[in-house]
Parts: sequence; structure tokens; C-alpha cells
Amino acid sequence: MKNKLLLTLSLGTMVVLGAGLSSCKDDDEPFVKPKLSFEKTSYTVNEADGTIEVKVILDKAYTEDITVEFELDGTAQDEETATTSTPLPDYRIVGEHDEVEIKAGETEGIIKIEVDSDTRLEDSDPNTDPFDAETIEIKITDVDNENIEITRDDETEVLIEQEDGIIVFLAWQAPDNTDPNNVKQADMDLLVRAGGNTSTWERILTGSAQGSSQSPEVAFIPSSSEYAAFGLSYVYWDGTYDPLEFVASFIDFTDGALEAEAGIETFEGTYTAANKNKWTEETIETTQVVQTLEKSGTNFGTPSDITIPDAGSRVGSSEKLPSLTLIKREQPYDLNAALKRLKTLQ
Repeated sequence: MKNKLLLTLSLGTMVVLGAGLSSCKDDDEPFVKPKLSFEKTSYTVNEADGTIEVKVILDKAYTEDITVEFELDGTAQDEETATTSTPLPDYRIVGEHDEVEIKAGETEGIIKIEVDSDTRLEDSDPNTDPFDAETIEIKITDVDNENIEITRDDETEVLIEQEDGIIVFLAWQAPDNTDPNNVKQADMDLLVRAGGNTSTWERILTGSAQGSSQSPEVAFIPSSSEYAAFGLSYVYWDGTYDPLEFVASFIDFTDGALEAEAGIETFEGTYTAANKNKWTEETIETTQVVQTLEKSGTNFGTPSDITIPDAGSRVGSSEKLPSLTLIKREQPYDLNAALKRLKTLQ
């Protein structure tokens, strides 16, 4: 009996001692910092994709909330830093502009980016096809906990590809200097209204109004537009041609490329001096819709024929439309790339 008791005590002592040794061993293991990085080194999205998510990740969860700071760069325009001298923004950060949180016990934080669908054609190199994607460059700059290690994968790039749509290309007669006493020239503008149908226009969607007698004027209508109908105004702003012949072309733009085999529909029209309309921002509603285009989902239909107003392009409804800033100006930056390609298709 005594021997049994001693054996039992010895075994119990060993178990307790073993547990103590094991506990000491666990306590002695060095702490390994969770590693912070981006989930991917790059993302490719389309202007029509809406809100996208970029993830910052930990290789293992941490016991406290952490805040990750980041900075933005790239060719795409950020809404937060847009000014009156820069193009309209291409995207905005949803929530905090320069930081994202990873909650305690979790391994990821999400930077939400709202990408804008717009009516601009943007391309940094007009000599290459397809159109170059705009970029958002994001870099992790700091984290508010010294127990978190920022890895070398601290940068990512979002490539924003040009969305699909249709290009409206307005061309007219070039200046004619044959007779110095009777120089012929004209300046036309292109305005695009949008609405739910061809009877109700809600706004001026886009347009091109260069202060030049050299054609063309170019506008882009995205396939993802919320509107189902578009009204085209080809305005004879000023000039000496009488009559003035012009051509409106509709060119498919797909997968960021504009190639010779692109679908093109062309319509011809003729104005007289009576069609002149030297519109301003205050009188833009006097411009007349002379052609319409409808869309079902993301598919454009066939444009209507051009209808020339009997009494001139100033004859129109008295509708009051909210308009974008369209003033007589030099060729806007975002048309440069398109023009070079489009002229090869005419």
C-alpha cells in the first residue's frame, strides 16, 4: 500500500512538473510580428465597374485594431485632390481618404474605390492601341502599431480601362482661301442631350465646342450611361459658308480600341446661313436636336436621320436644361488621342 502511494505521488509530481516545463517553454517562444501587405500587386478594372475593393492583409490576425495609412498617386484623377484646373475626377475613395482599419482578430481591411463612368476619352499615347489604362497607385506609408511589420509588398496599382461606348464625330467643310476676297470658313459645335426617351431631355450630357474653324468636334457616349436616349445638336456657330455641308459619324468603341474595322455609320446634312446660332451658356437651350440615338441596356440602336430645322437652328423648345461647362475653347486634352485615330478612319 505504501509503495502504491509513493508511485501515485511520483506520477502526480511528474505530471505537474511536466505541465510547468511545458508552460515555461510556451512563454519563451519569441513573438513574431504579423506581416502587412496588399493582397495583390495589381488590379485591372473598367470605368463602368462602379465600386471596387482593394485589400490590405495580415498573414495572421492581431489582438488589437490597427490603422493602416496609405497615399495615392497615378494618372487617374482623385476627387479629393481635383481642382478647377484639373480634369473631372476619375475616382473617389469611399470612407477615409488616406487610411483603412483592420479589426482585432481579422486579417484584412478594404479600401473601397468608386470609379466614375464618364464621357471622356483619355489616352497618354495616341500611337498605341488599345487606349492606355489610367492608373491609381496606392502605397502603404505607415501603421499605428509597432508590432505590425510592413512587407515589401506595400504597393499596388489599379489599372482603369476605357469603357465601351460610341463616338460621335462631327466634320464639316475645311476653310477655303481660294478667293482672298471671299474666304469661306465655318465653326460648328457638337452638343449631346440625354433623357429617358426622345421626347424628354433631362440634361446636356456632353459636347465639344472648340473655338476653331477646323473640324472635327468629337463626343463620347458610354454604353453604361443611365440614359436611354440621346439628342444630337450640330450647331452652326459662325462662319461664311452658305450652304455648309457637314457629316456626322457614329463609331463603335469596344475593348479600349478603335480600329479600321470598327462599325461606322455616317449621315450627311446641309445648313444655310439661316441655321447659324451663336449660342452662349445662357442660350444653350435654343440649340436644336437634329438627330437622335437610343440605347437598350448597353446596346446602341441605329441613329435617326438628320432633320434640318426649316427656320434655322435657333428654333427649338424653351426647355431649361442643367448644362455642363461648354464654352468656346481650344481643343480639350481628352480628345487628342481620339482625333489622331479617328482621322485615319474617315
